[in-house]
Amino acid sequence: MSRAGQHTLAKSHANRRLWGISPTDPGIEAQKPPICVERRLHKEEAGGLQTTSMTTVIAIWIALGIATISLAIYRKVLAQHEDTSIHLAHGGAGMVEGQAAMAAKLSAIDKYGKLLTIATFALGLAIGSVYVYEALLAVPV
Repeated sequence: MSRAGQHTLAKSHANRRLWGISPTDPGIEAQKPPICVERRLHKEEAGGLQTTSMTTVIAIWIALGIATISLAIYRKVLAQHEDTSIHLAHGGAGMVEGQAAMAAKLSAIDKYGKLLTIATFALGLAIGSVYVYEALLAVPV
C-alpha cells in the first residue's frame, strides 16, 4: 500500500474511532454515525476528488465569463467604427457593401455572444445548485 493510501486509511480509522466505531467491531451497524457524518467520512476517504473537480468546473465557468466579457468588448469596439447613415445616392454603392459586411460580422458576433452568455449562466446555475445541494446534505438529519 502506498504512503498516501496508508495516510487515508489511518485518517478513516481515526474518524471512525471518533464516532465510536472500530473497524473490527462486529456490531458496526448498531453504532453507525448520523447520515451526514457518514457522507463526510466517505468524501474524506475519496481523497478530495470532489473538491478538485468543483475547482475545475469553477475555473471553466470563470474562463467562459471572461470570454463572454471579451466578446462584448470586441463587439463594442467594432460597432464604434460602424457607419449608421443610410446611403441612397449612386456614389454610395461601395459604402452599402461595407455596411452589409459590417452588419453580417456584428450579427455573427451577437450569435456567439448569446451562446456564451447562456452557457455561462447555465454553468453558474449548475454550480450554485450543486453548492446548495451539498450544503443541504451537510445539515444533520
